Amino acid sequence: MRRRTLLATAGVLWSAGCSAFRIETGTETGGSTDAATDTDGTTPASTERPPTETATQGAPDPTTEATDTATATDTETETATETATPSEAEREATRQLDQARSRLSTALSEYVAFAAEADGADSESGGNGESPTLLDVDASVTVTVADVTNPVSRARQALENVPEDASADQQATVEALRGVATFFDRGVRCQAELYDAYQDFVFVVDRFYAENTGGVPDEIASIRSETDRARGYLDTLATETSADDTTAFEGLDEATYTGKVDQFEAEVDAFPTIADALSAFRSALETFIDAVDDYESGSYRDPREEFPDAASDFRTAAQTLSALDAPDSVADTVADLVSAAEAFAPACDDLAAASRAGYTGDSSDREDRFAAAQEHLRSADVVVENFDTVADLVEE
Repeated sequence: MRRRTLLATAGVLWSAGCSAFRIETGTETGGSTDAATDTDGTTPASTERPPTETATQGAPDPTTEATDTATATDTETETATETATPSEAEREATRQLDQARSRLSTALSEYVAFAAEADGADSESGGNGESPTLLDVDASVTVTVADVTNPVSRARQALENVPEDASADQQATVEALRGVATFFDRGVRCQAELYDAYQDFVFVVDRFYAENTGGVPDEIASIRSETDRARGYLDTLATETSADDTTAFEGLDEATYTGKVDQFEAEVDAFPTIADALSAFRSALETFIDAVDDYESGSYRDPREEFPDAASDFRTAAQTLSALDAPDSVADTVADLVSAAEAFAPACDDLAAASRAGYTGDSSDREDRFAAAQEHLRSADVVVENFDTVADLVEE
């Protein structure tokens, strides 16, 4: 009886132990009792996790790494693309800058066309067959200010329309193009004043050749005032522009900019000196003509003093103009005046001596000194060909 009781108890304990073990093992493996038991029905000796599972959890997933790298690369590429895309303000700035350049190109074409017109050619080439440049438009070339300033004004308006939040490079371009616009605007205005001064200069010389000096003092005064205004425009140009501005405008290079400024300065510096020489020449010529009238009428008293005065003024004119580095626009006319003054001065010396001889009754000496004066006058074609008084003297 006792043995059956023990066996029954042992059977209950064995059954309870197996059940507990199966419950514990099922919890570890996700609830599958078959997976926890060997094929022969025995329980495995250890419940530790397999090493393979631990190694897998600790190592990085190459697929995940590749995905993360690709994502980072894509983000960088998208950021770079977004940075390179111009903003609306930058696109508008580009449009306005293109318009400004186009209008400045029109201003340049109009400016250069003045030289072609002066040479009797079209705007495509100058009179020598070469394309004209700004340097071909000197003081002797007539200009129409509005032909240049109108497109310049439109270019300036385009520059004003550039948005304030344009890029830094675009803002720098705006400032440079404003310099180009000022160069054309102040330049053509300076050019117009210099042309007026040139015209007055030519007018005065023509009056000399006609031996009609009436109104000459007023014209000489005009040369001075026109040159002063030209100087004002040139000063503004020099202050508000620079050769560096040309980098923003393809139609104008640094060499042309510098050459044009040098040309302006040479002409602005020349005309006041020319005005001084013209004043001296006018005084000399008026005195000379009066003295010749007296001399030919046989009155030698006043010519004795008048011819020396004329000689002095002619020498002043010749020296003043000879010291001048005359710009191309006036060089030929200046050279003619120098030649004339240098012939008149010694001729006046001889005529003064002839007058003194005539006043004292020494006809022989008077004739010799008069012949010497004629030779001096004949030495300069410009004198014989352009002054009637001289032409009459050398024929006697």
